[in-house]
Amino acid sequence: MRIKALILRIIKQNIRDKRTLALMMIAPLIIMSLIYFLFNSSNDSILNIGVYNTTNEFNKYLDTSNINVVVYDNKSNIKEKLKMIT
Repeated sequence: MRIKALILRIIKQNIRDKRTLALMMIAPLIIMSLIYFLFNSSNDSILNIGVYNTTNEFNKYLDTSNINVVVYDNKSNIKEKLKMIT
């Protein structure tokens, strides 16, 4: 009997509390909207990747995955090379 009364009291308190209702109803709608826009973007971009000391098979696999591969023969001036890729 006491457990039932406790459960009813908690439910009544939650129904009367506006902030709790807002969190229970509005927050999931906002989160689901953000997830919808995140996964339904039609922006197909090609990534630019610079590689050093990788196999030809790996580079060919990257080429088939809509990735632009730039192969470098040495690793000097890495920062300048990264700026040139973007």
